[in-house]
Amino acid sequence: VYDGTFPDFCKKSDFFAPSYAKRPEALQNTETGKTVLKIEHLDYAHPKQPKLFENFNLTIEKGSLTAVVGQSGSGKSTLFELISGLLIPLKGKINAVSRPVLASQDCASTIFEEFAADDVAYGPQQHGLEGKNLKNRVKESMDLAGVPFKDFADRRTTFLSGGERRKISIAGIIALNADILLFDEPTAGLDPESAVAAIQLMQNLCSQGKTVIFSTHRTEEAQAADRIITLEGRPAYIKDDRQV
Repeated sequence: VYDGTFPDFCKKSDFFAPSYAKRPEALQNTETGKTVLKIEHLDYAHPKQPKLFENFNLTIEKGSLTAVVGQSGSGKSTLFELISGLLIPLKGKINAVSRPVLASQDCASTIFEEFAADDVAYGPQQHGLEGKNLKNRVKESMDLAGVPFKDFADRRTTFLSGGERRKISIAGIIALNADILLFDEPTAGLDPESAVAAIQLMQNLCSQGKTVIFSTHRTEEAQAADRIITLEGRPAYIKDDRQV
């Protein structure tokens, strides 16, 4: 709690000011030009709605961190659901080296296990991971997502805060160890320090060879990406496809 004027508040040095930076060039994509996701001539419309995408094309390269920005309703979440296979295009193709995984914007609806570690473990279990390997995967994913295994493994998910539930949801996606990861508004509901940590986490995943696409309404977060895609208009088109 702070009691005072806004200018005085801004002068205080003990408040956390979020700072986002690009990855050092040495940690950026070492396989530039290798396509891992390609969208060709995509058409899509929600039932009884005008077309949201028409003849839409997009190529994503391995190891890249891509930010998708645009006003509410511009199609960011729909694009992620199409890429992950939750929605089926009316026309066109979406080709990927492997099945992309999606951390939904509505993370509360994706958590259903009683305990946090069990929820993170659910996805890898469906892929056959078990025993010590499963526990190690869950621990590593929770630690990376900012909900340390030693503190949160046995926490009941119904008692987690909104920010903690979002981090558990992110941990569950990381635990799948997919090549392409989609994060829809991953910093929504997070405090500034946790938001910076989330961006750094995605950068680190890319440095490890993963390909990450995330959506955001915050310009400063998008600037930390290797590439910014702005969705505009209806049908949506890409503006300012690559950063300068």
